[in-house]
Amino acid sequence: MWVVLVATLGAVILFIAGYEFYSLSGMPPISALFIGAIMVATSLAISSKVLESLDLLKTEEGVLLINAAVIDDVLGVAVLAIITAVVVHGTISLYDAARIVTAFFAIWFAMVGFGAYFLPRVMERAMSLGVEGAVEAAAVASAFVLAAIAGALGLSPIIGAYAAGMAIAESRALQHVKDFTRHINTAFSPIFFTVVGARMNLGAVTDQVLVGILMMTALAITSKFTGGFMGAMIKLRNGVKSARVGVGMIPRGELGLIIASLALSKGVIGQDLYAQAVWMVVLTSVIAPIILSRMYRAELEKS
Repeated sequence: MWVVLVATLGAVILFIAGYEFYSLSGMPPISALFIGAIMVATSLAISSKVLESLDLLKTEEGVLLINAAVIDDVLGVAVLAIITAVVVHGTISLYDAARIVTAFFAIWFAMVGFGAYFLPRVMERAMSLGVEGAVEAAAVASAFVLAAIAGALGLSPIIGAYAAGMAIAESRALQHVKDFTRHINTAFSPIFFTVVGARMNLGAVTDQVLVGILMMTALAITSKFTGGFMGAMIKLRNGVKSARVGVGMIPRGELGLIIASLALSKGVIGQDLYAQAVWMVVLTSVIAPIILSRMYRAELEKS
């Protein structure tokens, strides 16, 4: 319950703040919606890496932060589902939005439930074969199959792949798959970030865009920290620990870049806003880990 509260407050406050700010700035509603969505999702990998390096993943605030970041990602994909429907249909009613969210979570829980029951058995069966590459093939196939199912149901394929990852994490093959994905990341992560960066026109980065980058980054940091801090404070009742959760929720990651790239390809945002979004993701991903690690190291040095 508390984890959901932390994630929801962080996502809702940020999405509303982003949408209202850019709407009042004269931006078309659909563009403002995309900007709000870009700023929603927290990067689980960044914050968890900081906590892992300090051996603090199992602390009270560490557990709360990691679980909240997972839910935050799911909420980000739910927001993407709604906005995609808006792009397709032009506009949707509140009833349609509620229906999309309900359908999203129904399908999401069904996929996670099915995956949690079925995929660990598939992975363990692949391990028992003792054939080189069997586990890797089963993991990749599971991700593609659930991604295809999600796409066929009208949702983003990201949803299915994410559900497969959560299910595989419950199997005994987890460490094997983590080692495999580490090698995959070495090859494909640079390609992903290169493609995202190549779509940005550096000539569009003017003084006005630089101001926009700073404003978007400041809005992303303050609103996310406020939501995460408020939710954590209700549970932890400790200002320092709650501040760590708030800071840990600040980094944006690949989902924000994916939404920004989608918005650019649909013509919803231009090169100026795309550059602002990409740099906001970069800056929040750099600033937050530095602050979070220093907050923890300062306490460790005192003790």
